[in-house]
Amino acid sequence: LLGNVTMQGGGATLRLRAGTYNINSFSMAGNTQLIIETGPVVFNIAGQGVTTPIDFTGGSTANESYLPTDFKILYGGTGAIKVAGNTAMAAMLYAPNSDVTLTGGSHFYGSIVGATVTDTGGTAFHFDRSLLNDFFVVGNHMLSAFSWKKN
Repeated sequence: LLGNVTMQGGGATLRLRAGTYNINSFSMAGNTQLIIETGPVVFNIAGQGVTTPIDFTGGSTANESYLPTDFKILYGGTGAIKVAGNTAMAAMLYAPNSDVTLTGGSHFYGSIVGATVTDTGGTAFHFDRSLLNDFFVVGNHMLSAFSWKKN
């Protein structure tokens, strides 16, 4: 577990290559930049002891391939998630127990699963239809219904 990752200061850039990153929280502040060079990059967020485990409001995120499957963010807790910026972000955000807030008038390409998803700043959301067949499943597949039918 990498702990709390905080990007601060004008011009700070973090470049990531394919891999799984287990971190407690991730936040960006002060005109910073996260660049996904090659994917898939997977963020497993623990979110222990923080109220906002994911905060992209202080910087920009660039997924150079524009494939949402190249940047996956997974979080199972209930903390707040903030996604914003003046650039386009391509990602798959899976946080089914969290309130997700989009701000900043940017473009988001991919998918978001949250308890609630609120757009307060005019973010243009573009769902990638290829995710209908390519979306990931957390856990094992399970039979949820069954019935007998006579022919």
